[in-house]
Amino acid sequence: MRSTSFNPLAVARELKATGIDADQAEVIAEGMRQAASADHDGLATKVELAAFRSEVRWMFGFLAALVLAIAAKLFGLV
Repeated sequence: MRSTSFNPLAVARELKATGIDADQAEVIAEGMRQAASADHDGLATKVELAAFRSEVRWMFGFLAALVLAIAAKLFGLV
């Protein structure tokens, strides 16, 4: 996982310079710091999502074939 350097004091200063109230700027900067330092280890990667999507497509195809086979048997098409 990549490491991100985030300076909430610098963000708060920039927000204050744009006219945002000092208390609001500090709250916004702290929220951004918490979001930047959150643990993202449990999130899926693009590779994992692609594998999952492939597996879901395979299962959907299998279920569709099963439903068609049952319907064909019920209606005497086989």
